[in-house]
Amino acid sequence: FYCFNLTPPSQTAIDNIYGSMLRGRFGDIPQLSHWTHALTTATIELWTNIKARMLPTPSKFHYIFNMRDLSRVFQGVMHSPLDVVSKGNNLIALWKHECDRVFCDKLTNPRDKKWYEEATHKVMMNRFGENVVEEFQDQKEPIYFVDFLRDEIIDPETEEVLEEAPKIYERVGSVAMLRNRVEDFLSDYN
Repeated sequence: FYCFNLTPPSQTAIDNIYGSMLRGRFGDIPQLSHWTHALTTATIELWTNIKARMLPTPSKFHYIFNMRDLSRVFQGVMHSPLDVVSKGNNLIALWKHECDRVFCDKLTNPRDKKWYEEATHKVMMNRFGENVVEEFQDQKEPIYFVDFLRDEIIDPETEEVLEEAPKIYERVGSVAMLRNRVEDFLSDYN
């Protein structure tokens, strides 16, 4: 019989781990390199706030936010190609999408989701500045990133697939466009 006790890493250690990953990925691109520290600290701050506020209860037993969730956010941020995230504020949009996907998708009621949106807004205001927050507040549609927007390359004469559709994790233009794309896949399947 063995008993293991693992203490969670400190905030500094977490910042060193994920910050070095982001610096390695985005450090060579001037328009992205200045966001790496802010992304790391914003993610850790949001994760810490959620972990402290959204505790598991009998009706919300799945409200467990651990290091795996934190790493899933960073994994999603690192997944998109550099040419996709280097346009405008796409890196911040990708970060918000990943946080929503990992943290907010676990939440079950509107009150918790409203708290999450307020907490995210506060963290973004503190870490990214008012002008970035205003850009995301003015959007009427949610931010989504998917990897199935590209088409396969088909030979016009034989109608054979020459090249599979590339799986590029990129931002969706609109929910209507995404719906049309998914409906196209559904009609092809049926």
